[in-house]
Amino acid sequence: MTQDADAGTDLILVEGAEGILAIGSSSALEGWQASAGVGRITRIRQPENRVLALVNDLLPGAAQPAASFLQRPGVGGANAELRLMTRGANGRFTSNTPVDPTQFAKLAGGPQMIVVQAAIQAVSQELGEIREALDEVKEGVDELLRAADAERLGDVYGRHRILRRMSTDLHEGHRLTSTDWEAVASQGPILEVGTEKLRCYLVAQMETLSVDDVPRVRAKVLKRLVDTGRVGDLLKLLVTAQESLALYQRIRLERVYDREPEAVEQTVSSISRILEENLSLDTKLAEEFRRVLNQAAVLHPSEGFDLFTRRSLDTNRKALAEVVEQFLLYREAQNEDWELANHAGFKDAFGHFRDRGAEAINTGRRTAAKGLGAVVNKIEPKE
Repeated sequence: MTQDADAGTDLILVEGAEGILAIGSSSALEGWQASAGVGRITRIRQPENRVLALVNDLLPGAAQPAASFLQRPGVGGANAELRLMTRGANGRFTSNTPVDPTQFAKLAGGPQMIVVQAAIQAVSQELGEIREALDEVKEGVDELLRAADAERLGDVYGRHRILRRMSTDLHEGHRLTSTDWEAVASQGPILEVGTEKLRCYLVAQMETLSVDDVPRVRAKVLKRLVDTGRVGDLLKLLVTAQESLALYQRIRLERVYDREPEAVEQTVSSISRILEENLSLDTKLAEEFRRVLNQAAVLHPSEGFDLFTRRSLDTNRKALAEVVEQFLLYREAQNEDWELANHAGFKDAFGHFRDRGAEAINTGRRTAAKGLGAVVNKIEPKE
């Protein structure tokens, strides 16, 4: 494909099983997002060198190219596709042209590798933003990991700093040496198992708060989760460990690409499964947090008179919400915002019991009517 043929190209799309990587100017990315009607996407702050090289080939003369990633696991096919999109005079995209990736040396690892790299970068970037918004857990880390049976994670923050530094070096064009790789090679399985145990432990902890329990019991359980259970601190450790796992996958992919290029395809598939499984499990955890915050930690109409319990629920629910808010926005609300539900108040409680009373009266009237009807039938049977 010649540069003349590409002169009108506004956007590069690389679509794979993990989602869609869009590359172009900021205005082109915004136009694509608006026209496609897609939801929340991740704007990649520093695109990988392979992405920038692709821009040089397909978007010659593009000034300050940007990249965005839309996470849609399982939507695309097994093989990634590369397409070019152009806009007409009205600003709308008018063409969607497939491109043969074998024409470009920069795509030696295949477009699927670029999509997976973008997915890893988007995940680690989002998790990094959550981690930076939360305070680092400074005390009792060993006890928390022991409670979750995830002791092998060890120094969670120390491991994260090492992997972050190595990933940054790769991004800046440094080569991954055998010495560096051997120093972290064993971390992948440890991080996978550790994050799964932390997540399962968090889900199990949240499931102890049942909406069927009376308000005072729910308030007591919620206080335990926030105080002695330290659910907020457990989530901080989980987010940090997950970011480390994403960074590890980035380093692993580079190692395979550099030393075992024949295994790139199977490594890409393996990383794709890991990313998809983590998203699915995180979504379940986010749903548990939402259930607790908006169902079990609020007073219902029949409980609206319990002011003392309301104060206790409010205090601990807000403490938990402050920690999990960013996680919910990231993992559950990819295309919709969330907000805390309100307690039922006196008005709701009065309305609840008024309706219950009216229902009881109506039921009594229906029962009385049936009784009178039976008496009439006995006195004067129907023919």
